[in-house]
Amino acid sequence: MEDGSEFIYRNDFGGIWNSTPFSTSAVAQADTPPLSEPWDYSAQRIYGVNLGGWLTLEPFITPALFEPFLNASTPAVDEWTLSENLGDRLAEVVEHHYATFITEQDFARIAGAGLNWARIAVPFWALEVREGEPFLAYVSWKYFLKAMGWARKYGIRINLDLHTVPGSQNGWNHSGKYGPVGFLNGVMGVANAQRTLNLIRSLTEFLTLPENAEVVPMFSVLNEPFMETIGSFSLKSFYFEAYRTVRAVSGLGEGHGPMITFHDGFKGTARWYGFLPGSDRVALDSHRYLAFRDPNLDPMDLQALKPCANWATDFNRTMAQVGVAMTGEWSVAVNDCGRFLNGVGLGTRFEGTFPSASDPNGPGASPVGGCEKWEDFMSWDEELKEGLKQVALAHMDAFQNWFYWTWKTSPSLLSPNPSLPSNPIWSYSLGLEHGYIPSNPRASLGFCDANAKAHEVPPPKRFRFNRPLYDWQTGRGPIEELGKINTTRADAEGWSAFPPEWVGRGEARLRSEELPRLVRGEGKEGAVEVIGPRPSDAVDEGWRDQEGWWVEQKGCDYSSPWGGVGAEVLRGACTSLVRES
Repeated sequence: MEDGSEFIYRNDFGGIWNSTPFSTSAVAQADTPPLSEPWDYSAQRIYGVNLGGWLTLEPFITPALFEPFLNASTPAVDEWTLSENLGDRLAEVVEHHYATFITEQDFARIAGAGLNWARIAVPFWALEVREGEPFLAYVSWKYFLKAMGWARKYGIRINLDLHTVPGSQNGWNHSGKYGPVGFLNGVMGVANAQRTLNLIRSLTEFLTLPENAEVVPMFSVLNEPFMETIGSFSLKSFYFEAYRTVRAVSGLGEGHGPMITFHDGFKGTARWYGFLPGSDRVALDSHRYLAFRDPNLDPMDLQALKPCANWATDFNRTMAQVGVAMTGEWSVAVNDCGRFLNGVGLGTRFEGTFPSASDPNGPGASPVGGCEKWEDFMSWDEELKEGLKQVALAHMDAFQNWFYWTWKTSPSLLSPNPSLPSNPIWSYSLGLEHGYIPSNPRASLGFCDANAKAHEVPPPKRFRFNRPLYDWQTGRGPIEELGKINTTRADAEGWSAFPPEWVGRGEARLRSEELPRLVRGEGKEGAVEVIGPRPSDAVDEGWRDQEGWWVEQKGCDYSSPWGGVGAEVLRGACTSLVRES
């Protein structure tokens, strides 16, 4: 490895590594094609894992980073407040975390676990920050580039997930800042979305380079936007513009840019049926967790029936209606026990200490149990471990294309045993070591039907989907036939144009034309530069998209990107999309 240390690479699945720079001959497993071959979304399953908490910090994944500041005047509850608390030590502490939490050995272990994809959460501050944003800028991108090299070496494909965006798309700590949603909501909602489009454009330019496209063939452009606040038509308008932004850079058809992945906004997949019909290579991502449903004490054999009964039919129907469907996040957790899982100091539903969603100041859910058992994995007996393994197999078979959340967690300083990983049920790697995660994800094939039969219950009523995906869904048709989007529905519902007419919902809804906006710059003005290694014979041929980048207009007043919710529009704000002289 880079530090001179060595490890033994074990892979019982026929994986072959190759350390030659820019080689694409490595295979993660014998049944996984090398990076030099395109992924067949009709025939191959994604067995993936998230590298959560690495480049985008989360309190429940790395609690020891946050715990020293629990009693600070402003406690560290997200990466924003952690960065402020670290002060002059920010670069030292955070880069040490980047360098040690995930290393080359993790990618070797991922391939050796039978997994073929990794979803990597990347923050917007990997590319840029603005005045007043306290995050460590640019450094995480250096480690994403390292991840690309390690993935190439072991034949792992990467799904780049833009996990945070300016203003926050959901208000949760993993968006960078806990609090109100300022993306497509509030006074700066449109400007924040335009800034995000710059980031998407810049990342697409990087991912479209031939030497990068084979390693990162998928781009999740916005993690978990909270549609309940943003609004359905506003989010669809943004997604349509993000699609146009990506394809304006990449062009159309397989081999021209990444598969574009959109999250369902926590409204389920059915709401997205018929979205952008005819679009070139668009996938739908839906995150499903048993942990955040109503707390219960159901035994493990019943828990293992739930993923199949609740979600198996959704997957096939979505494949038929939309195209590529996946679950970008899930875990074997059957309750929300875990240190900081719901947020720093927010308690759990299972113990009745988590505030209800409908009334944040009200009582928590009725308690049903204690969390001590679920945090002490060293006390788990074989029966519990086997039960969790069955729950995992059920999820894997129901979802078919999936990414587990997450690969690993780190210890808590306040744990009775601070040398052991915290929140163990969320760690795929720990589950492999201790026998509560299947050693071979391929063992999940057919599990739903077999498990239903074993428990003498009807098998899940799967929607039958036994045909290949359409050419426009995989980019394999004639170029002249790709990207011909039927916009009838979009035009009728008012989301074919961007910005949308309105942002936000209910009393917080604002008319876009009255809000401050960015304008198109000239040439490279406002361009977000992404730097990466290039082979010596690489040639820049220019991008297909020659439009200007979104920039602030000189002489205009803009509110803080993070303070626009509930604020008044500044008197000197510029609301036109056209540069004013």
